[in-house]
Amino acid sequence: STGVGSSSSSSKRKRRPNSMVDGALSCPRTATHIGASVASSGSGAVAKPAASVSNNDHTKRKQKTPQKKGAGDNKPTRSKTARKPKQRKQNNSIYPPPVVCVAHESLATRIGQLPSAQLNDVEKAHINNLPAVPYGGTKRIVVVDDASSSDDAVAAIWAELEQQKSSSTSNGNGDDGGSGSGSGSGTDSFHYLGFDTETRPKFHKGGNANPVALIQLATPSTAYLFRLSFQGMGRGGGAMTKALRGILSNNTIIKVGVGIRDDVSALNRCHGVSCCGSGSSFLDLGPLARLRWPMVRKVGLRNLTATVLGWKLSKAQQMKNWEMKLLTEAMEGYAAADALVALDLLGAIVA
Repeated sequence: STGVGSSSSSSKRKRRPNSMVDGALSCPRTATHIGASVASSGSGAVAKPAASVSNNDHTKRKQKTPQKKGAGDNKPTRSKTARKPKQRKQNNSIYPPPVVCVAHESLATRIGQLPSAQLNDVEKAHINNLPAVPYGGTKRIVVVDDASSSDDAVAAIWAELEQQKSSSTSNGNGDDGGSGSGSGSGTDSFHYLGFDTETRPKFHKGGNANPVALIQLATPSTAYLFRLSFQGMGRGGGAMTKALRGILSNNTIIKVGVGIRDDVSALNRCHGVSCCGSGSSFLDLGPLARLRWPMVRKVGLRNLTATVLGWKLSKAQQMKNWEMKLLTEAMEGYAAADALVALDLLGAIVA
């Protein structure tokens, strides 16, 4: 009995094992159980705890039970800066509002007096079946590549315009279909020239645009090609002279073309704002064509030529290098046709 008492006393003083041993749950017995176990066995050995659960039977770690947040437990969320709505640019373009040509109102009034006519766009697939523009061999082409020849060309243009005005006045008719000195209905004070420009194409993004290489001005009989930038150009520069600037900025000489607003901007960027002035002497034929024929939607130069005149205007030379030292015959014909056909389009629109 003495042995049992000492054994029971020592077992009581022994530290109780932890409930978690190496991650496994143990099942220790109390001192009373141990004493009873030893007493029944009658041995003096120190009682051992009952066998623990095998280490292979690992229990799952206690997981924190997610607590439901109350109405007042919501943490303040990070406020995101509200994006400002993009402001729509005027005319959905980066360009300023277009300048109205000084001759537009009088020409629009004349169109309003004409009988209504129906005209629809020519299908793209049918354009190639049309005859080519009939300018080969019937119109003169003059290439101008220096200051001296530029002044001579400008003088020739003035002489032809004045001759047309005097001839129309002597005939008692100020209406020449828009291709000469006047178009009637208060437009007798205006002269009209076909206009276009050509620029060496750019095949990569970034950087500044190439300068205007060529200006085309056309009278009813002659197309003048003023070369402004080209390989081998002398110190005196190209054909941009004071006399040429005078024609480009003169509000009594209406330069006629299609989509020419970018051309005017490019010339003013390269040669100063005084080159083309405010742009009020440049007439875009697109709005006039739509006013004359409301069903016409495609108002590019090639499409208008096919729809209104029934001719095919080739664009095969458009992406050529317009700064090459010498222009090919095909390039000269292409550039001349773009300016000559603008006068014929104006005559057809207001006729």
